[in-house]
Amino acid sequence: MKAKTAVGSQWASLGQRRGWFPMQNGNGGASSLFGSKAAIEVERALTEVRAGRPMRMVSRTTTETVLSVDGLDDARLREFAALCTPSPLKLVISATRAQALGVDTDGSATITLSSTINASQIHTLVAEQGARLTLPVVVSSEPSAIVALMKLAQKLPAALVAPASSKHDTLPALNADEVATYKYELVESLAIAGEARVPLANAQLTRFVVFRDAAGNNPVAVVIGNPDTTTAVPVRIHSSCLTGDVFGSRRCDCGDQLQLAISRIEATGGGVVLYMPQEGRGLGLVNKMHAYELQDDGLDTVDANTMLGFEDDERDYGGAARMLEILGISHVDLMTNNPTKLRGLADAGITVGCRMPIEAPVNSDNRRYLTAKAKRAGHQLDYLVNALHATQRAPERVR
Repeated sequence: MKAKTAVGSQWASLGQRRGWFPMQNGNGGASSLFGSKAAIEVERALTEVRAGRPMRMVSRTTTETVLSVDGLDDARLREFAALCTPSPLKLVISATRAQALGVDTDGSATITLSSTINASQIHTLVAEQGARLTLPVVVSSEPSAIVALMKLAQKLPAALVAPASSKHDTLPALNADEVATYKYELVESLAIAGEARVPLANAQLTRFVVFRDAAGNNPVAVVIGNPDTTTAVPVRIHSSCLTGDVFGSRRCDCGDQLQLAISRIEATGGGVVLYMPQEGRGLGLVNKMHAYELQDDGLDTVDANTMLGFEDDERDYGGAARMLEILGISHVDLMTNNPTKLRGLADAGITVGCRMPIEAPVNSDNRRYLTAKAKRAGHQLDYLVNALHATQRAPERVR
């Protein structure tokens, strides 16, 4: 199977109009050496956020100095407050976190902090169950570019902000409008970086085709057997799960689903597993651990994610569609229990012939997780629902 390098017309025209990737005719706004100015600004901002350093966010009406709340302690809080004096610090949070605090908004919320607040109290406002909001708050109907940037950096979706002043001019600045378009540039930048034969225990004829995007992410197409690209190719989009795939965690069904998919594809004669770096339904490994802590305190997997300020599922499937396109695959039979994956591929121009369910084992540690996915997130786990109904209908045994 030979890889195709042509960019899909819809993505290409959109990217070329906005200068998201180098133009082939040399007339675009992006450089083939440096990339687009917008991407450079976002990547530099992400570097600062991941390193825990402040940066500036420039919108149409304001310029704000921004600091992630991840890793915040009282010393860092005092230093940031001194940097921003005399302006009071504010806390920007996502709509889902605002709703968890009892604030009705579909966009974002900004809380004015008291001068005596400490780092522990800020963390409670950002990520803990049962927090009470007694401080002044202003809501916005628009999503916050600051929150979106924190999510891109896989930080908690909240940040300290204050109006920028001239003493902040040396801090990296980012135009707020560029954050929303950055993910499209990452999709367009995907290219095959390396490939090799990697025999697997249950699929001997296997090649790993490793992709790389402009941010250095490495999604992998695991090509099993000899896929026939003239017809629907069996495909599994699998989000990375360190705990389940590598260590055999019983909290989820990810590892079992991955092995079942490989075996089923091998049995059909050929197909592809797309292994995507989207740990914890797109939250990232650290936030996944935060969500696990909340689950241990009684929340289900949906409420744990939204309690932290995330959507239940933060994943995007544009990258998976782009990988399939590069591999010359336009028609798939998708191995999944998640209807969102079907819609995501279809919206990106991939024809989905049918859904192939994957029925992984249920155990005492993942039963609550799978039940929440079926009842609240729309996953089509008919085998689990039927088993639960059978258990509820079964008469109690007389002892």
